[in-house]
Formats: sequence, C-alpha cells, structure tokens
Amino acid sequence: MDNLEVIARFKIRPGQLDGFKAQVAEILRLTREKDTHTLRCDSFINHDGTDCEVHEMFPNEQGLIEHKMNTTEATETLFRDYASDHRSTIYGEVSHDFIKMGEARMLERPAKLLKSKIKVFDGEGTERGAILQDNVVGPKQFALVGATGDRIGSIDGENWISFSPSTTGPATRSGGSRRIGRAS
Repeated sequence: MDNLEVIARFKIRPGQLDGFKAQVAEILRLTREKDTHTLRCDSFINHDGTDCEVHEMFPNEQGLIEHKMNTTEATETLFRDYASDHRSTIYGEVSHDFIKMGEARMLERPAKLLKSKIKVFDGEGTERGAILQDNVVGPKQFALVGATGDRIGSIDGENWISFSPSTTGPATRSGGSRRIGRAS
C-alpha cells in the first residue's frame, strides 16, 4: 500500500495569528515527541496570515490514527480558539474498516458535521454574532444570532442547493505562503 497523504486547509481567525502559531508549534512538538510513524508534517501560512495549509504523510492508516490520537487535545484547542473552516483530503488507499470508522465518527457528531456556522466579525476583528444553519433537510433556514447568543433574525431559503465550495487564494498555490512549522 502506498503512503497516505493528508492535505488540510483552514482559516486563521482575525487577530489570532500569534496564538495560532503557538498552538501549531505545540501540535508539531507532540508530533515529534510522540508519533512513531509520521513521515511528514509541515504547516504553511499565506502572506497575510489568514490561511493555513498542512501537509502530512503516513506509511499507513495506523500512522494517521496514531497521529490523531497524540494530537487530539491540542488540535481541539487550535479549532476552538484560533482556526475555523477546516477541510481535509486524504490521498491513498485505506481499508474498508478505516472507512467504516470514519463513517461511525460522523454519525456520532452529525450536528457539527452537517450544519453550517458562520461567525461574523467587525472590521477590527471583534466577533459580533453568527449565522447558524437550523436544519439539514428541506428548505434551508438560518438563524441570525447576536454577540450575546440571542436570536435577532433569520434567513429562510427556498430551493437552495447545499454545497461545500473550496477556494484557494493565489498565495497558497503560487509560492506566496511561508512555512511556519515542521515536525521533523
């Protein structure tokens, strides 16, 4: 079986670049100290500090599982406090059991995986509220929530089609990003 390569992309929250870099450094430290099968773990950040791309490589799915187990707590902190809009792609062959494990994990937490949440920030990076998807089936309905969590309105859609667009700015592809960390 060929190596598994994981490419992860996410946004850095406004005003959180320094904390983000420190948390990525912690994840890389854990990777160096605890992982036994990680072949590559590089983190890149774009020129304006708003996007990050991570490249990881493992000899097999057990290496990926080990890495996730060793870095789960630090990764949860990263996304709770410093990053959002996470998307990952795994390249390579995986077993049927690995796929079933991933599907089971998705069924354990459907609300987090199937509904959208968009945080709203002002020009200075202060969170002012959110747009929360209310439902998954039927016409899309979104709650408009203020900074204190109170519902202040809604967006109701008819005949909307759900999709997950993924765009990459020119800095990510043209060499405008710079490495912020490496595990090896």
